Amino acid sequence: PEEGDSLLNEEFLILKRKADAGEAEAQFQVGLRYRGGKGVGQSYASALRYFTLSAERGHPGAQTALAMQYE
Repeated sequence: PEEGDSLLNEEFLILKRKADAGEAEAQFQVGLRYRGGKGVGQSYASALRYFTLSAERGHPGAQTALAMQYE
């Protein structure tokens, strides 16, 4: 893997640890990365899961992302 890829992977792992600890912004960022396949394999189901967790904690970006899924 290229250096940029490993950096993206490391960033993702750090964010995922924070997300799994309940941080709303990290959950939103993990959702974005799953949706876009950045630093991790693309997974709309995982994106939706993390957007939902973040939205439940009041994150406006995650709430918007969820709303857009159901348009």
